[in-house]
Amino acid sequence: MGVLFTTGRNPCAESRELSRALASVVPGSISEARGKKAIEDVVSRARLLGKRRIAIISSENERVSEINFAAVRGSSWEWLGSPVKIGRADAGSTPVNPPCCMEFSGARAKIWRELLEGEECGAACDCEPKCPGVVANCGEGKLSFEMNGTRIGPELVFA
Repeated sequence: MGVLFTTGRNPCAESRELSRALASVVPGSISEARGKKAIEDVVSRARLLGKRRIAIISSENERVSEINFAAVRGSSWEWLGSPVKIGRADAGSTPVNPPCCMEFSGARAKIWRELLEGEECGAACDCEPKCPGVVANCGEGKLSFEMNGTRIGPELVFA
């Protein structure tokens, strides 16, 4: 399914970069500029693209400040929980090949699996025996990603 990553209105460069970085490590995801779209327009775009999750990366004082997640269901949508407050974000490097699946580990794995609508590697994954999937390390204070034991993509430190 994947996530439609976008920014809040009047984003800073860091928000745009983080949007692209997250889309590169979350399987099936894309990043699009929001422009002047209202939230209802973003939801319509997600529906059109077949995405059931939206992540809006907001900024304040030219820095990433929070991520709001929304679930798209049929003809309705709803916010998922409280915004994730970001203290620091490092976009990191993007993977050469997009990952096909994602594993979640750590104290907050269940929460991030729901927010990113992630599916564990398994029957739905048709990759080689050694799956080139991403591991999302979901700690109490940060979120990071790795592939084949090497850190890739963004690292978020929560405020």
